[in-house]
Formats: sequence, structure tokens, C-alpha cells
Amino acid sequence: MIRLSVPRNSIVMPYKNYIGIKSLFYFCPLPLRLDSYRGCAFGCLYCFSHSLNNRNYDFFKVSDIADPTHFNRLLDRIISGKNNINTGILNDFIRKRIPFHFGTTSDPLQPIELSEGVTFELLSILDRYNYPFVLSTKSALIGEQKYYSFFLKKGTAIQISFSTLDDDLASIIEPNAPSPSNRLKLLSLLSQKGIWCIARIQPYLYPYDTNLERILLAISQTGVKSIILEHLRIPTNSKQSQRVKLWQALGMNVIDEYNSMGIKYSRVNYELKSELKMKNIRIAQDFCKSHNIQFCSGDNDFHHISDSVCCCGLDCGDKSFNLYDSNLMKGIRNGLKMKTIDFNYIYTDWQPNSSISEHINSQCRINKKHKIIDFLEKKIDTPSSSNSPASFYGIEYKHNEYHVNFDLLKDLL
Repeated sequence: MIRLSVPRNSIVMPYKNYIGIKSLFYFCPLPLRLDSYRGCAFGCLYCFSHSLNNRNYDFFKVSDIADPTHFNRLLDRIISGKNNINTGILNDFIRKRIPFHFGTTSDPLQPIELSEGVTFELLSILDRYNYPFVLSTKSALIGEQKYYSFFLKKGTAIQISFSTLDDDLASIIEPNAPSPSNRLKLLSLLSQKGIWCIARIQPYLYPYDTNLERILLAISQTGVKSIILEHLRIPTNSKQSQRVKLWQALGMNVIDEYNSMGIKYSRVNYELKSELKMKNIRIAQDFCKSHNIQFCSGDNDFHHISDSVCCCGLDCGDKSFNLYDSNLMKGIRNGLKMKTIDFNYIYTDWQPNSSISEHINSQCRINKKHKIIDFLEKKIDTPSSSNSPASFYGIEYKHNEYHVNFDLLKDLL
């Protein structure tokens, strides 16, 4: 039995949804989400999670914590085969040992971890079951041996993110997070320990920052294995007050800048048009290739041109990761090589058999259909929808078939 090592703060409450399925499961090989805390005290002004699902609580003050005892019982029952609780699709993915993405909606090592220790306990449980995972953070706590020791075995990786290398700017737009200069030192320390380290330039603050090479060079000198580039997106439902703070820090209204350059927007985000991201993506691709670093695109419309089948950059470095690769990305990446896009593998490859509906936004559910394969079929049959194959740059739907426009992608392949 895993026992809690620290007393619980009476202010916070149990976090019921600390484990779940990402909304990007249509093309993400890491659909399993794990979060220690509900809310994040780092206070990043560009935070997409702050606006997720129109949150009606103060996201920048942690309100709930995960229950390690529940997590331990869950893994024990599923992995041992003694499962007698209804875990649905979580059961399917965990039995297949699909890795957890730890820290997708809040930082698992934010300041509350010092008093609550939930992340340490969840890491201890994952370690006990030798369960694969990748953890995303900005926190200096990852540099403490009690934490990084969990990453000294195969099937683990650390991601550290940057939006800027300017410590002064970061103190405004990431007010409670460690400085970028300290994060670079952390990456060097962890890389020297032999840990698989990934740097996320997320979000890249273009067009405020037009010197991507400077950021890439500084990060490359830390010994990272992979670099992820993702341009800034502005959630359509983000609070105006939050936007104004970011505009003031950057000295520009980003949405106005995007409008003048070329903007695209969906139900959830304002972002640059794909064609305007290409210059930066090519710069990052060329740099990574010349420095023997794996390049991955965090921009949804360019996931398919990553060096890895997983935009988190896991499969090239450590074959211990059993990724969920029977999603739509497999057909798209195969199409880049074979010249033909075929999605028939979704019927022959392994797919989870349980319902995913409870993990899906109510607006995205399909009447009387509940399995992942139903949702994959829906995206294939609805090319105009978000996350369909046609949402990826250079992938087109013509004559009831998907095709690759190699003229558009020739500079990226």
C-alpha cells in the first residue's frame, strides 16, 4: 500500500478528474492524461488551460489535488487483472501500457508540491509498476534528486518548456515560474545525468520574437535529445483581462498582428495561418538536423512533418514507449512516404474497445456511438471538421479521397 508521506492541506479538495483522455486522441499517440493538481500557480499569461472549457474558478489558485491512493488501487487492479471497477477506456489503454502524459493541464511540480507532495507519490506509484510516462514542467523541483531519480530508467522522459529566454520578460508573462536561465541549467543537469530530455519552445512568441535561431542555439547546448516548436495560440474564450496583460508585456495586440499577417481561427483558437508558420518550422528543422537533434512540431497543423510519430519526441530515443499509433496520424505519415493515404488500418490495428464518450466534450459526441474507432471514422468522413486529416497542412480531400499535396510540403519533407 502506498502511504501519503505528507499531511494534506485542508484548503484543497480531491481532484476527481486527475486522469483522463486528451481531446487530441484523434492523432495523438499519448492520449492518456495525468495531472496532480487542478489549477496552476505559475500564472502564465498565455496559458491555454486557463481558458479550457470556460473554467469558472480561479485557475491560478490550486483548488483540487489528485488522490494517490486511488491511482495506486487503479493501476494495481488493472495491471494485475483483478480489476472489478468500471474504468472503461482507461482500462484498455493502461492494460496496453500506453504512456501517461504527466502535466498536460497544470504543472505537476508547481509550488503546492512542496506542501502536498502529490506528484512525488504519483511518480512513486508509476515507478513501482515500471509504467512509462513523460512529464512536462517548468519547475526547478525536477532538479532535485528525489524527483529526477525516477527518470533514470527507460520508458521515462522530461519536457521543459520555454516561451522566451529573456528573464525580465518571463518574470511578467510567467510570473511565478523559475526563470528561463535556470531552466536551461536544469536541462543541462538532467541531460548530464543521462535522462531523455525534451525542450518545448511553447509557445513561440512570434512575431514578438523573430530570432528563433538564438533560442534554438541556447537550448541545443544543454544536451537535449528533442526540440518541439509550437507557435502562440490565443484561446477564443480567454478572458479579455488576461489578453490585455499579455499585450502590454509584449507591446503588441497579438490578434491584431495575426489579422494583419494572416489569421485563422476555429471554435477554440486564434492562430497564424499555416503558411506563415512554415518559415520558422524550416529554420527549426534545419537547425535540429545540423545539430543531430530530433525536431517535432507542436503545431497541430504540422504534427505530420515531425521526425517522430509522436510530437512529444519519444519513439526515436527509447523503444520502451508503447505508443498508441493506430490513430489518424499513422495514415497521414504513411501517405507522405507511400504517396497514397489509406486509413483501413484503423480496423485491423489494436483499438481500445470501451466507450470514450465520457471523456469527450458534449458538443463532439456522436449519437449512439461511443468507441474511438467511431470518432476516427467521423473525422475521416467529415474533412471540414477540426482534427480531421484535412486539418493538416498539405493534406487535401478530393473525389472522396485524401491526397498529399507534395508541392506545398516539398520544403518540409
